[in-house]
Amino acid sequence: MTERKLNDPWLVAVWPGMGNVAMLGGGSLVESLGASPSGMIPEQPYFRVDHIEIKDGIARPGRLPRNMFFVWEDPAQRHDLVIFVGEAQPQTGGRDLCEAILDRAQDLGVSRVFTFASLGSQVSPADEPTVYAAATNDALLDDLTKLGAEVLLEGQISGLNGSLIGAASQRGIEGACLLGEIPFYAVGVPNPRASLAVVQLFEQISGIDVDTSVLESAARAAEPRLLSMREQVSGVVEDDAEPWEGEGEEEPASAEPAIDIRTRRTIEELFESAAQDQSLAVKLKRLLDEHNIFGEYEDRFLDLFKKTD
Repeated sequence: MTERKLNDPWLVAVWPGMGNVAMLGGGSLVESLGASPSGMIPEQPYFRVDHIEIKDGIARPGRLPRNMFFVWEDPAQRHDLVIFVGEAQPQTGGRDLCEAILDRAQDLGVSRVFTFASLGSQVSPADEPTVYAAATNDALLDDLTKLGAEVLLEGQISGLNGSLIGAASQRGIEGACLLGEIPFYAVGVPNPRASLAVVQLFEQISGIDVDTSVLESAARAAEPRLLSMREQVSGVVEDDAEPWEGEGEEEPASAEPAIDIRTRRTIEELFESAAQDQSLAVKLKRLLDEHNIFGEYEDRFLDLFKKTD
């Protein structure tokens, strides 16, 4: 880790997650600003080798995920940046890793911490995604909302995206998590449009100019695939429903659907599984639509996405 004196540095920390929003955003900062590598946190004891890698039939121990720091010095002397990029989140010991990150950050004089993340919703891939914010104090949250962020009123921020902010607050360092909105049915697909929205908000709060042209191109390229997925998951977006257009007639009442016990049990099992793995929400949605009972479960279904990543 560099020992040079930085000017009022801020820390940005990213890990893989839904839509790869954080990693795309953090990578954009590193690449566009030309941030310099500035040390690593050792992989152990946070990670253990849990796989082997095969090449030409020869098995070798798998590589451990890296924890890398980058530093960018602002020529305009607003805020230097310390950017942490973690290739994976540890299954255990995540809080210890947060403390190690903050130890390095405090050595460099970091005064504010940001993490990037994502939030699943019913947003259309063609729409401008909303960026939600959660902060450790009212003043920072007010600054973010004045710049266009929506307040994340409730829910959870899972993993180190939330833990790092909490740990920083306990050390008296203010921080915020910026969450880009992504379609819930495409949480496993990279979403550069959401990353772009997050980076643009960070540009505004930091006053740092970031070249986002690569993200913009990637967002345009990704849109057709996301729109295709949207079409495959019929009725995902509320606005897609055809309105009742009968003139002078009442909308016909629908009978209560008769669902067998086995299907109900499968639905409950899928709700439990989707709470842990949001990619399973697509399967759950299709099952509810197949039996024409999405309306019955709609509130529970949307609650799955109040827990953010």
